[in-house]
Amino acid sequence: MNLSVADICFSSVTMPWIITSILLNNRTISLRACAMQMYGFLAFTSSEFLLLSAMAYDRYIAICDPLHYYLTMNKRFCVSFAASCWLLGFADTFPHAWFIFKACYCGSNRLNHFFCDLTALLKISCSDTYSIERITYVEGAFLGFGPFLLTVTSYIFIINTILTIHSIKLLKGLYQ
Repeated sequence: MNLSVADICFSSVTMPWIITSILLNNRTISLRACAMQMYGFLAFTSSEFLLLSAMAYDRYIAICDPLHYYLTMNKRFCVSFAASCWLLGFADTFPHAWFIFKACYCGSNRLNHFFCDLTALLKISCSDTYSIERITYVEGAFLGFGPFLLTVTSYIFIINTILTIHSIKLLKGLYQ
């Protein structure tokens, strides 16, 4: 359910502005709306990565330790695990939204994108972007590569567990 909500919200962040801009033929967006759009987009993306990793852990427990599944993945643990994914996903993107409000923009204030993207905002900013770029790289490594690594690791353990299960045909051949 959490992944479905993240997917719905992920696409709902940009679609209303795109539809409105097409219907009204007005491609302008305020700084506040741009920050909210980018924050929502990044927050739901980060939350989705974390939720996918949590789902991989759930499958790992279900396949590799099935007898303890209901003890490990009880309702309280699942709710706190999902809430942690959401909270971390939304907390992770706060520095990016903060940068939008603190940055100075000079020259053209037009973005050549259909939604407010951090990369495009960095290009038109006159402010020093070194700190936000470093934060982006560190958070990208943590919330991009971290869940990916956890997901791959859990599936390696799952595949290993499946390959070590002896089939009935193999067991019948050994005992005949």
